[in-house]
Amino acid sequence: RLDFVSGLGDLLAQMAIEQQSVRTLNLYRALTVSAEGTFVSGPLLHYAYDWLDTVTFGIESAWTDTMLQVVIDILLMDSIFTATLMVTSALLQGHTVARVLTELRYDYVSADRAAWISSLAMAPLQVCNFELVPVEFGVLITNLQDIVWNAAISYMAHWKR
Repeated sequence: RLDFVSGLGDLLAQMAIEQQSVRTLNLYRALTVSAEGTFVSGPLLHYAYDWLDTVTFGIESAWTDTMLQVVIDILLMDSIFTATLMVTSALLQGHTVARVLTELRYDYVSADRAAWISSLAMAPLQVCNFELVPVEFGVLITNLQDIVWNAAISYMAHWKR
C-alpha cells in the first residue's frame, strides 16, 4: 500500500508553502515522497511506536513517562525521519550520492529544525496520543499529524532542488 500521507504532505507543501498551482504540481516528487513513506519511514514508524509503548523510565508517574516518550519522538525520531526523507526522496528523484551528501551537509540542520518546530506545535496532541490512545491506533493519529509534518519537511528537503 502506497503511503498517501507523505504524498499528501508533499502536495500540501507544493500548494500552500511554495504557492504552486494545481497545473504545475510535481506529481513525481509527491510519488517519491510517498514511496519513502511506504518503504522507509512507515515501517520504521511502526517499530518505533511499538518500542516507545514498551519503554518505561522507572518513574512512577505515567504522565512523566508519556512526556519523555514525546520528547524522544520529537528529538530522536524526527531527526531520523528527516534524514530518511531527504536521502530517499533525493535518490528516487535521480540525484547522485554526492549531491545527497551535500544536501545533508548544508540543509539537514534547517530541515531538522523545521521538523522539531512542527512537532513541538503538535506536541499536545502527541501527548494525548501516547497517554490515551491504544498503540494500535497511535499510528493513525500520528499519520494525521504527519500530513503537516511532511509538508514542512518536504518543503525543506526540496527548497533548493
